Amino acid sequence: MKESELVKLEKPYGLNAELEFAKTIIASGWLKGCRPLSGLIISQPDTGKSESLMCFNGCKGVLVVNDLTAYGITRLIEDLKSAHHLVIPDLLRVLERSPRVANEVISMLNIMSEEGLQRISTFNIQIHLEKPLRRGFLTSLTLEAFNRRRKHWRGIGFTSRPVPFFFGYNEEDLARARETIRRSEGVFKPVSLKLKEPIEVDICDKYSQEIERIAVFMGSINDDFTAFRTLRNAITMAKARAALRGRSEVEEEDIKFMKAMVPFWFNPIVGNDCDYYIIHCLPARTGEIVRELEDHYSERTIYYRLEKLHEKKVIYKKDDVWYTTY
Repeated sequence: MKESELVKLEKPYGLNAELEFAKTIIASGWLKGCRPLSGLIISQPDTGKSESLMCFNGCKGVLVVNDLTAYGITRLIEDLKSAHHLVIPDLLRVLERSPRVANEVISMLNIMSEEGLQRISTFNIQIHLEKPLRRGFLTSLTLEAFNRRRKHWRGIGFTSRPVPFFFGYNEEDLARARETIRRSEGVFKPVSLKLKEPIEVDICDKYSQEIERIAVFMGSINDDFTAFRTLRNAITMAKARAALRGRSEVEEEDIKFMKAMVPFWFNPIVGNDCDYYIIHCLPARTGEIVRELEDHYSERTIYYRLEKLHEKKVIYKKDDVWYTTY
């Protein structure tokens, strides 16, 4: 594989995989016959989560709001009719409101992304629509804030609605990102997807079976016993990735992308951009991976990340060749 086909390390450094994840979630809104996916990006404070999501402001089919209440969602109904995703760059701002308001917002996001908004009547919220308004959402949160609410959210089914993305930085991407700050470089640019019209994407039995293996592994990470929802989301995500590339069928490249998403399901955080690119290289020998990524990551970092991925049973080695375990 040529480097140009694989390693496209771009600014903002350390956020390449995160932005590809976000684009794929948004692209799912253009798929025919699929529910728009929702996504929840989780990391430490000050890692660029919110800034990266603000890049989708102005993207066709996306409505970006910086703050929100459940009542506020009702005021956005007309705007949501012409959008397929609601992006909230920093969910913590919403959650820091009163517990009642925060719980109402989470409940509304739950309903909107699953059965759809149609008929809701409470003291201060009135929604009466002829057809359910089903929309995806994309937001971010600090790891501490997520862990503090995880048990409650699991009880109301919120943790299984959005596709999770837990990410961190490796030392080299962190150094590159700090350098862009030191130079006062503007690294967050507006994101515009090529998709403008709904598209139908097919997936063959071979690739759907591969996605099932990936989904079962993903489900095992987060104690999803049946992996039913994880599988549905993973199939939609693979289709969205194909659509993002202008394809009408899921291809091997889309399967590799899904495999590269697995490290970002771990909490405590495991995944970073180096892992994303390593998995795109597989199957491969260590030396082949080093040569493929040598312009961007040192041999030390690659060896260290291979060790960490192996510890988490994401990859294994057979006859000196690394493979994913799913």
